[in-house]
Amino acid sequence: MRRIRGTIRVAVVLMGLAVPLFARFKPEAYSSASDLFHASKIAFNQGKIDDAIKGFQSLVYRFPADEYADDAQYYLGLCYMKKKDYSSAINEFRILLESYPYSEWVDETILMMATAYFEKSPSPDRDQTDTETALELARQFLIKFPHSELRAEAESLILKCKSKLARKLLIAIDTFVKLGKYKAAEVYLDIIDSEYPDVPEIWDAKYYRALVYSKTGRVDEAEDILTQILEDKNAPREVRAKAGALIWKVRG
Repeated sequence: MRRIRGTIRVAVVLMGLAVPLFARFKPEAYSSASDLFHASKIAFNQGKIDDAIKGFQSLVYRFPADEYADDAQYYLGLCYMKKKDYSSAINEFRILLESYPYSEWVDETILMMATAYFEKSPSPDRDQTDTETALELARQFLIKFPHSELRAEAESLILKCKSKLARKLLIAIDTFVKLGKYKAAEVYLDIIDSEYPDVPEIWDAKYYRALVYSKTGRVDEAEDILTQILEDKNAPREVRAKAGALIWKVRG
């Protein structure tokens, strides 16, 4: 329920609860949720993540209604993020949202869930359900918390998600072009243009559209697109190189 800031008061409390670096951490030794939380957070800050998990788990089990319970639940999610166990992190964050819907950690929890889904998503050539879920959660975050100080992080995550989804479409487009299925390639290019116009992969999409047009007799349109790529300084060097090679073939 309370956000743990780096204040002098909290620092003094933590100093009083400090455990020797090599001492065995025993959650049961703490009789109050406050002491157990701060001791567990010390373990977390020291990188003793397994000990921190034991402490936070003990707290939410023994003191589920305490004001520190939602703090412990949030930090459980962070612990698993540290371990790169994103499925477990998602589960812990989901528990917080379901059990403590009025927690002050709700905003950060939604964004961390989105991040966890993105981090566990596979390479673009595989199923991107996790990336789509991450994108949806990040968008929900912006809708629910439009003035959040974490807005920039959410927007950055959204761009990463859209970029990855665009890369998946480009893989399919490349396959369709190689198979001579140009209409199918255009369908996917239209999706990129409409849904992901602000990602860097839009330049690859422009190149592929020019390539498709050059293959289907729309030479003038292909040349126009290639010229735009070559004249725009924002276009990536490798895309401009491919466009330069293709425009010679188109004109030839």
